[in-house]
Amino acid sequence: MKRMLSLVLACFLALSALAGCASDKGGGLKSDDASEEPDIVYARGVTTETSYESEYLGLRFTLPEGCTFKSDADLAELMNIDYSLIAEDLSSVDFSALKIVYEVGINGPSELPEISIAVDNIGSPEVTVSRYIEDLKMQLMNPSLEIIFSENVTTAIIAERSYQKLECSITIEEHTLLQNYYVRRMGERMVVFTVSFFSDMQDEADLILAAFTKY
Repeated sequence: MKRMLSLVLACFLALSALAGCASDKGGGLKSDDASEEPDIVYARGVTTETSYESEYLGLRFTLPEGCTFKSDADLAELMNIDYSLIAEDLSSVDFSALKIVYEVGINGPSELPEISIAVDNIGSPEVTVSRYIEDLKMQLMNPSLEIIFSENVTTAIIAERSYQKLECSITIEEHTLLQNYYVRRMGERMVVFTVSFFSDMQDEADLILAAFTKY
């Protein structure tokens, strides 16, 4: 059973890796609740051994006890960057030219909860958060996994900013794996928090999210 859960979780997390969900499809109104126009150009945030901060995203984060940051090698893999070809140093990468940038990844004391922040350059300020979330749901659908989506997208606040929240889950016998997406638009980019955890880890996930503060 434990091996089955590990395999399902690995598949679920792999599906959650953003692959450029939205395109300019005449996405409707520009007036999403979770939207703003950035007043600075995009630059990837800075991570140290114990903290992360991004002026562009307006975020600061101090690592809670027992949690760890994902390595640069792990983040490079998510971005399809060959880590060995850049002398194992992400500082040489022009992130502004990438379609999707993973800012930071955080693992809880037992790997989960897992939280990542991605910035997706959608290339158009016309694509709404609602359109983006619908495309994200299509990406997550998989015939081998019975993923249940929340009936409604809700509004959530992280570090004093508004995000649109999509919840989804998979249940294997008595175990429920949850994955929440928090999405906001900043000009031509979408900011996406992905939070993955078992149903009995809600408090741990909330604790990590609460560690994000305004820049």
